[in-house]
Formats: sequence, C-alpha cells, structure tokens
Amino acid sequence: MTRIKKRAFYSLFLLTGIASMFMFNRGDEFLFPYGIFPGLLFVLTCMLCGSAMTSISAGRMLKFFFSAGMVYIILFLITLYSSYIAFAVGIFTGALGALAVFSLYNRFIHPIQYRRFEVAALGATAFIVNDIIVFTQIRELAPAFFRKDMTGNFSAVYLVWQSVIGFKLTRVIAACRLDIEKT
Repeated sequence: MTRIKKRAFYSLFLLTGIASMFMFNRGDEFLFPYGIFPGLLFVLTCMLCGSAMTSISAGRMLKFFFSAGMVYIILFLITLYSSYIAFAVGIFTGALGALAVFSLYNRFIHPIQYRRFEVAALGATAFIVNDIIVFTQIRELAPAFFRKDMTGNFSAVYLVWQSVIGFKLTRVIAACRLDIEKT
C-alpha cells in the first residue's frame, strides 16, 4: 500500500468519524435510525479499504457487512440501554467492537495479523477518552459538536473510536500488504 493510499485511508476514517458524530447528534430522542447509520458507515469504510487492497467476491463483502453491522447494532444497544453504567459498559463494548472488526475482517475480507490485546486496548481507550470528555464537561466548550441532552454525551466516541480503529486497521493492512509483496 503506497504512502498516498495510506494517508487517504487515514483521512477517510477521520471523515467517517466526523460524519458519524454529526449523524448521531442529529438523531431524534430514540436514536433510530441515526444511531445505526454511524456504525454502518464505518463498516462500509472498512469494506472500501479492504477492496482497495485485494480483489474480493461480493458474497464475502456482504457477509462482512451483515456480520459487522449486526455486531455493531448489538453492542450499540447494549451500551445504550446500560443506562447509568454506560460509562463503564462502553469501555468493554468498545474493546469488543474493535476485536470484532479485526476478526471479521480477518475472516471475510483478507487474512491479517494483529495483536488482540492491542486492538482491544485501543477500542477501550477510545471510550475512556469519551468518558473524560463527558465527565470534564469539555463538551460545553464546543456546543456545536454536542447535543444538549444526555445522548449527545456519547457522540464523541464515534469520532475517536472510528478514527483510532480505522488508523490501526489501515496500518495492519499496510503491514500485511508489505508481507505479501515480499513473498
């Protein structure tokens, strides 16, 4: 993967995170369908990244899309309905989501080598950053980015999580691509 492609995917994952945050903020009080779209946007970005690396059948892409989409919806609902302990539950669902993205990518799109603990730690750290934003009231410094109600507190996790996990996925894909080209 060339340096330009890598930077393009970094930018794409960052834009996906920003778009997801704004999509989530524009949702109604029930968060549907606006709570579902950010995850599906991230899954589509992962598919685009994978298809740029190697040729893959449409069937495998659809399997990845539906599997990753279902995992996202389940983890989103678990975090959403965990109520007052969402700040703690989100750390675990962020880690599980990161592991799910990498393992589903490995299974359906292209074999990659990654460290499970490192990926889970990045996913958890992204939600911890969101918790810091919520508890330190940083969101009041930039009210245009956050909704006034409680659900707006979790919008920053889309920007942080999708960017960090997307960057890591791009780096892992690039490293695997180098291994393929060497052989």
